[in-house]
Amino acid sequence: MSGTLKLNDTTFATENAGSISATVNNLDVVTSMTLPKSATDPANPVEGQLYYNTIDGIVKHWNGTKWEQMSNKAIVTGGNKVISGGYTYHTFTSSGVFIVAGDNLSSAEWILVAGGGGGGNARGTNWGSGGGGGAGGFIFGSGTINEGSYSITIGAGGAGGATPGTTSNDAVSGSNSVFNSLTAIGGGRGGAANFNGDSGGSGGGSGYVAGRTGGSGTTGQGNAGGNTSADNAAAGGGGGKGAAGANGTDAGGGGDGGIGTNAYSAWASTTSTGDSGYYAGGGGGGCYTGNGLTNHTGGSGGLGGGGDAGSVYTNTTSLNRGDNAITNTGGGGGGGSGYNDVNSTGGGGNGGSGIVIIRYPS
Repeated sequence: MSGTLKLNDTTFATENAGSISATVNNLDVVTSMTLPKSATDPANPVEGQLYYNTIDGIVKHWNGTKWEQMSNKAIVTGGNKVISGGYTYHTFTSSGVFIVAGDNLSSAEWILVAGGGGGGNARGTNWGSGGGGGAGGFIFGSGTINEGSYSITIGAGGAGGATPGTTSNDAVSGSNSVFNSLTAIGGGRGGAANFNGDSGGSGGGSGYVAGRTGGSGTTGQGNAGGNTSADNAAAGGGGGKGAAGANGTDAGGGGDGGIGTNAYSAWASTTSTGDSGYYAGGGGGGCYTGNGLTNHTGGSGGLGGGGDAGSVYTNTTSLNRGDNAITNTGGGGGGGSGYNDVNSTGGGGNGGSGIVIIRYPS
């Protein structure tokens, strides 16, 4: 220790004075105080102990449980802030701004999920079925976030198809989510009855007509949608982060949506988001009920918010409609299933909106 100390209103020069031991009520540092230096956290610390870490260039103190940083500490705002399990989480379920002030934010991690694609509409006559929407693209990253303000865009889920799909496909692909030069790609829309699924973060499933294919996924972000396996087979499921969408079956059952990812289930439970700990599941493909095939079930949505397809072949519009995906999961909408009557054609379900979560050690 060097400089000048004032102990109970008595001034002591401490330059080259060695160690000073005293029981005092007040300690005023008039000029400066040099803390002990170490490249690693000292062993056997006592509560209130201070030292200067020479590797990180910061002052740390022992709070009785762990070493905490005292200096060069970033002030971070934006989104819904939650502290849990030694981490601070900032969750964005709608577009906003993430701000780092005072210093760079080291050891940060983040996930981006784009909006999922809408499910395809059934054909309207001849029992056609629509493909499941593809999940929004999923990105994980880690590193230092420099001091500054960062705009965050949360991708919207695409609308499900509403018009019988003989000559058109009005389902909508999901929108991108963006953070700090990173872009998660929106999920591809499912194919209406005689359309291919669109490409995206994960690809949409195909419509039921022979030769139709699912859209491709974006490398590192998702997987392809399922195909139609044969003439007048059921529609394909949308792709998910964890797996491709399943093909529609010759027997008329719709393909299941690809499963999402639960690698960040702790993030999901902490921030009260996700679908049973999963994000970015594909929508289920609609079932086919022509040529004497009856009472077939549409494909299930993939864990990660994917919507189920029109549930069962029946002359009831509400049951033939694909389910909407879960919001803020990036799940794909379920495909519609058709009955031989334009008035009971199932529309496609809407894709789920995306999400961005950033975390760092507390």
